Formats: sequence, C-alpha cells, structure tokens
Amino acid sequence: MGDPFSNTDRDVFLIKVERQIDRGGALLSRYSRASALDIREVYRKEFENDPERGGPDFYRRVFMEYGGDESVSELVTVQMAVQNVSNVVSKFIEEQRIGLSYLEKSTRYVRYSVKRDGRYLYADPDRAGIQQSLSGDYEQACDLLFETYSDLEEPLYRLAGGARYPLEEQVFQVGTETMNVDAMSEGGRGRPRGGPTSAPSGPGCWTT
Repeated sequence: MGDPFSNTDRDVFLIKVERQIDRGGALLSRYSRASALDIREVYRKEFENDPERGGPDFYRRVFMEYGGDESVSELVTVQMAVQNVSNVVSKFIEEQRIGLSYLEKSTRYVRYSVKRDGRYLYADPDRAGIQQSLSGDYEQACDLLFETYSDLEEPLYRLAGGARYPLEEQVFQVGTETMNVDAMSEGGRGRPRGGPTSAPSGPGCWTT
C-alpha cells in the first residue's frame, strides 16, 4: 500500500490508511485527544508499526463499554484532514453541515506551553489580519498570555493533586475491563491539558 496520506507537507490532505474503516476511524479518534499537532505524527508513532491498533475492537469498546459516541460512528467514510487553522476558521468550516461530518481536535489536549518553531501557538499577525503598525503590540500581548499560562500550568497541576496521583499510574474500571489511561485514550479517553480560551490556533481534523 502507498503512503497513508495524500501529502506529507501541507495542512489539507486525505487520509487513506490500510483498513480505512476501523484503522482510519481509530486514528482520527486518537488524534483528537493527542498532544501532537499533526495527525501524521500520531500515525508514525502509534499506528504505522502496529497493524492491530484500532481494529474492530476499537468500535466494540466505544459503543459497548463507553456507552457509544455518535461522532466516532461517522468516521467510517472518506476522511480529509484540515490542520493549523484558527478556532474561528474551524467553527466557520463546521457550520457547513450539509453532507459533511466533523471531528475537531480537542484543544484541551494541546500543550500550549510548548512552542513550535520558536513561537507559541497563536496565529501570526498576517494570518490574523492585524495591521502592520499593531503587529508588535499583538505579538507582545499574545506572548504575555501564553507565558502566564505556561508559568501557571505545572503549579496548578500540582495543586490539583496531579503530582501526588499521576494519571498515567492510575488504573480505571471501564465496563468489564480494567485499563490505564493509554488504553483508554485510544477509545476516546485521555488526560486533558488545558489552554488559554483566547488562543486562536488550535488545529482541527475533520471527516467528509
């Protein structure tokens, strides 16, 4: 089989993994709750060398053990990804509901304290439509917001008990199964990581 994506260097591409119905659906579900910003990175790390990842058992867990998730059932058709657009653009796309079904990447799983290519995950002034005379003020304000969030992230996590009771070490009873957070995340559960609600660059992934 050829490359599982129609391109590897652009933000709009088709997903055409082997066994599209079960593997593709599981990949999209996992990506929506992963910290990685590119679904192709998730595939390379978690699916490429594991041909059984996301098989029919994925849907069994979602519908039988987790109580069902209608959005997951809509992942069994042709899949197209759109990444690195603003939250505003993602909502505009999602409002075009006729004939389309969307799965948006959850921004609460994105580490907004981590920079990419040397900058935080907010739209650059040109893409945001900021006048050149105001671009410096815009970037300074956004950097301050993200730096404040970054400074508060770990102290608040420790205050909430995360350091004392690491989620990665906990075991949960889901239906008739006992599993850790890694196993749960494939079927639609995982550790939420919050970000500033005003951050405009949460990437999205949708199916058509």
